[in-house]
Amino acid sequence: TMYDFGQVMSLVLYRKAPFQVEQISVRPNGGFPQEHRHPDVESYEVHFFGNTPLTINGELVRMRAIRKPSNCNGTPLYLIHIKSTDWHGAAAIPLGGSFFSIQKWLNGVEPTSVGLNWEGAPVSMEHGKLLDQ
Repeated sequence: TMYDFGQVMSLVLYRKAPFQVEQISVRPNGGFPQEHRHPDVESYEVHFFGNTPLTINGELVRMRAIRKPSNCNGTPLYLIHIKSTDWHGAAAIPLGGSFFSIQKWLNGVEPTSVGLNWEGAPVSMEHGKLLDQ
C-alpha cells in the first residue's frame, strides 16, 4: 500500500500484524517541520539515503546516530529507536531522503501507516485531509 502525504510518501513493504515495515520517502525540501508522535507504534528507523536530521523530544539525533554494518555499497546503515511516547521530527531536507521504519503496532491497533497514526501538526494540506477522514 502506498500513501501520499504531500511532502512525504510511504510504501508498506511488509505487514503481519502487529508488525510492519514501511519505507518513508521525503521529497526534496520536504520534512516533518514540527515534532509529532505515533501513539500506537514503536519503531526502529533505518537510514536509507539522504541527510535526514532527526529530533527526538527536542534533541538532534541524526540518522547517523548508531553505526551498524554497511550495505553492499559500503554505506553505513544506522538505526534509531523511537518509542510511542517520543515526539520527533525532521526539518526540511534539501535533497530529500528515505528511511525504513520497522514497526510494532500497539494497543490492538491494526497497522496502516505511521502517517495515519499521528498526533501533532500535519506535514501538509494533503496529510491534514487524510487525517480528517
